[in-house]
Amino acid sequence: MNISDDAWFGATSGPWQHLNLASYRAIEEGLPMVRATPTGVSAVIDAYGRVLPGKLLGEGAYGAIDTPLPRPLPPTIFESYAGAGFALMLLISLASVAWGRRATLRRNGAAQNSVP
Repeated sequence: MNISDDAWFGATSGPWQHLNLASYRAIEEGLPMVRATPTGVSAVIDAYGRVLPGKLLGEGAYGAIDTPLPRPLPPTIFESYAGAGFALMLLISLASVAWGRRATLRRNGAAQNSVP
């Protein structure tokens, strides 16, 4: 379920872009999504990121979408390893900071030792 209020987008393509981003989340997780918004675009999205035909309420429309939820997919690679990927990137970032800090300290230490 993705609940949003897209009123702050105004008369732009923002609500449609927001719907598009919601479809990416469905693809990443391999799960269907129901997007409900009183001021934007409401829809039912399947696990492949496709808006179900006839299951869309555009901007300014009102009503109800009554449909069974589409089936989920088996766990995706993103769902299975997203935490590991984040941890790896965090570790690489911390190692880079430590390496840079060490190089700076070496440079500053060498400069201080060369001053009479």
